[in-house]
Amino acid sequence: METLRRSLSRWKRYHIQVHVSEEDLLLPLTVRPADTVSDLRAQLVRQGVSSWKKAFYYNARRLGEQDTLREVNVQNGSVLLLVSDAKCPLEPADRPGQPLDGEQQTGLKTMIEWV
Repeated sequence: METLRRSLSRWKRYHIQVHVSEEDLLLPLTVRPADTVSDLRAQLVRQGVSSWKKAFYYNARRLGEQDTLREVNVQNGSVLLLVSDAKCPLEPADRPGQPLDGEQQTGLKTMIEWV
């Protein structure tokens, strides 16, 4: 049964959106749960959007390059935020990839609500 589940998960697709804050774009993407953040960047480049020096955030957490969508619990219909590193004071420099503290989460929620 487990083998069947794994083989079917290969075909599973999520329809997500990426909000590019600097360009005020909301881009639809079709991804697999096993895709990494690097795979998302490649899809954006194919659509003509540069993700150079930008960070992905989901649920107030900065995503690492090798994080899979399954690991960070991205589901069908999720929206990821793509923010320039230079413009985003929300990244805890001493703790990359860690959840943001309360004040930083409030700032990120405000940024998302503004969008």
